Amino acid sequence: MNNWENNVEEVISEFKRVLRPGGTAIILETLGTGAEFPSPPDFLIGYYSLLEKNYGFQNTWIRTDYRFDDLDEAEELTKFFFGTGISEKVVREKLQTLPECAGIWWRSF
Repeated sequence: MNNWENNVEEVISEFKRVLRPGGTAIILETLGTGAEFPSPPDFLIGYYSLLEKNYGFQNTWIRTDYRFDDLDEAEELTKFFFGTGISEKVVREKLQTLPECAGIWWRSF
C-alpha cells in the first residue's frame, strides 16, 4: 500500500499507451456500501483526489444497490462479500435492498 501513488502512475501510463488518441479511460470504484449517498472509505479518498487533481479525471456517482430475494439471502451474501458489520446491519434493518454508491471517473487521452 505504501507505493500506491506509483501504481496509479503506472496505470495511467498504460492507459495512455493502449488507448487510441482521444480514447477514454473509465474507472469504477465504491463510494460506500450501505450508504444512500456517497460516503467513500477513508483509505480511498487520497486515490480519488489524485485521479481528479493530478490526472484530470472527471467524476460522477450513481446508485448500484444490491437487491436480494429475501432477508436470508441478503444476510448470507452480504456476510460473504462484506463481512459481519454489513450483514448485521442488513439483519437489524431488515434490508432486502442494500444501498450502494459507485463512483465513475473518466478521462480522454
